[in-house]
Amino acid sequence: MFLQDSQMYILINAEMYNMNLNKIAFMLSLMVEGDATSWKQQLIEETLDRALLAGTDPDFRTFGNFISSLKEAFEPYDSEGDALEEMKHCETRRVGKNNPKHRNEIILTKKVVFWKGGKLPPFCIGRNSTD
Repeated sequence: MFLQDSQMYILINAEMYNMNLNKIAFMLSLMVEGDATSWKQQLIEETLDRALLAGTDPDFRTFGNFISSLKEAFEPYDSEGDALEEMKHCETRRVGKNNPKHRNEIILTKKVVFWKGGKLPPFCIGRNSTD
């Protein structure tokens, strides 16, 4: 949502945000809480250090590079793979025996998900399952 909203604002105000640095500075100015603040501080420090070592003005590179770095830093690494990995360590048990559709309850670390339908994933079968 942050990316979409800020990019739309930049697009609407294209005359004001007509250079990479203006766009990047605007987006950085909105990062005032939590992990975003830490990421912003690290980016600024690295950019200033690189400029100091090279004896040049700070260069945040292109807006496209900035957006790519931002996405990489804040998007889950592999959310589907992580979810499947968690499911490999699940505990299963039958619930709702009076229910004709019988649900299997799959317990993931602090989360409960109901697996609807007949078969459980093969990696869950036989792991602490009870009928």
